[in-house]
Amino acid sequence: MPEISVIIPVYNAEKYLSAALDSVLAQSFTDFEALCIDDGSTDSSPAILDAYAAKDSRIRVIHRQNGGGSASRNTGLEAAKGKYIAFMDNDDLYHPDCLKILLSGFQKHPKAWISTGTVQGFYDGTDVVFPKTAKIKQTVYSRPFFAKFLFKRHIPMFMWLKLYKRDCFKNIRFADALPATNDILLNMEILLLDKPLVCSNAVTYLYRWHPAQQSLKPLSEKRITEFADAARAIYKLAQKQSFLKRLILEREAAKSVYSTLALPQNLTDEQKRLCKQAFKALIAEKIITPSRLSRRRYREILKIVSD
Repeated sequence: MPEISVIIPVYNAEKYLSAALDSVLAQSFTDFEALCIDDGSTDSSPAILDAYAAKDSRIRVIHRQNGGGSASRNTGLEAAKGKYIAFMDNDDLYHPDCLKILLSGFQKHPKAWISTGTVQGFYDGTDVVFPKTAKIKQTVYSRPFFAKFLFKRHIPMFMWLKLYKRDCFKNIRFADALPATNDILLNMEILLLDKPLVCSNAVTYLYRWHPAQQSLKPLSEKRITEFADAARAIYKLAQKQSFLKRLILEREAAKSVYSTLALPQNLTDEQKRLCKQAFKALIAEKIITPSRLSRRRYREILKIVSD
């Protein structure tokens, strides 16, 4: 059995896929499998995957009907054989020592369930490289949920920046209906397990910025609905928690939708109408309340609703 399973959902990624796979195969730590889940691609991605699998037995390919990134990752979780689970997006790159660095966190702190590194971004087709996105403290958090959401320690919520013990996923899966925010919700659930998390300040992941990225696309009606539904999902998760965790998550639900729907600028009239509609519904459902946001943020939302 491999020590690590790297799950890579793939959809129409022919332009970047070979570079992504090459960065995985170039890892200094070699005891891994790369589970590539072809999500019904219509370009040459399936052929690229099959060619790589034919050359290196560490690459396993699963072809499936299109169902989205969350469903692909869940398919990977079901098929994974590794003791540890990692994720990668099909247009990004691993640092050559990514798996070695993340695994060393568990070797130094055997009780940890999650090991996280640092991301560095770069613009596709240029030499422009961003500095490390945040100053992550090299430490161990015994109760990472409170460290993140109560004491505001910087713990990144991106799934592709982490290595997880497979026990993290014993009863947790990605939400198929929330592709835009599935990593945040999933990591909230995992942090709620109250298992130790170890942080490294070393760069382990290289994030590629390019025009086709979903995160750079305009707010569509579908994405606005997804962001509102993500706030509902966090609020629903909150109701299952103890008092303090519930209060924290209820605030996070309100803050999440403020960040995604109130902050964007230069929206069209139709986008403004859809955001207004979403905020009205969340206020009526008492997910957005004055006690869960600062006065300034709550006033901004009320202005959007009343305009």
